Amino acid sequence: MSEPRLPSPEPPFGVPTTPLARAVADAYREVLGIDGIEPDDDFFDLGGDSLTAARLAALLHDRLGHDLSPADVFDLPTISALTHELERRRADA
Repeated sequence: MSEPRLPSPEPPFGVPTTPLARAVADAYREVLGIDGIEPDDDFFDLGGDSLTAARLAALLHDRLGHDLSPADVFDLPTISALTHELERRRADA
C-alpha cells in the first residue's frame, strides 16, 4: 500500500512570500499600528491618511532605499500593489 500524498506546503493566506513584500507589510503594520493586514487590504480603508502615507513612503525609503512619495501610496494603496511597483522599479534600475 502506498503512502498518501500530502499537499506541498504553502504559506498561510496573507503571508508575504518575498523579503520585499515582508518589508512592505512590516512598514504598513508599523505606520498603521495594526496587525493582520492582508496583501490586498487598502491602506486608507485601514485608517491611513495623507500623513501616514507620507510616513510610510519615508519609512520604506529609509529601509529599502526606494524613492517613494505619498502619491505612490495613494496610487498603490495595497501591500501587493506597492510591492509589485517596487519590484518593477528595481528591475528597471
